[in-house]
Amino acid sequence: MSGAPGSGKSTIARLLGQSIGGVVIDHDVLRSTLLESDLQFGPAARSAYELHTCNFQTVLDRGTELAKE
Repeated sequence: MSGAPGSGKSTIARLLGQSIGGVVIDHDVLRSTLLESDLQFGPAARSAYELHTCNFQTVLDRGTELAKE
């Protein structure tokens, strides 16, 4: 899901996840957690996208619905 900051993307994603019994993967949480680590910005950002992709695949492999924030 994409849109301007503060436009309600997270709210919609969470509501959608709840309504379909799906999983919501929040990229901002992954990225901010990694940026708080000792990794420099570039590697942290790349790692966040790699984790994001791994999380997607794990959820889909389990046959669970997925709502992406």
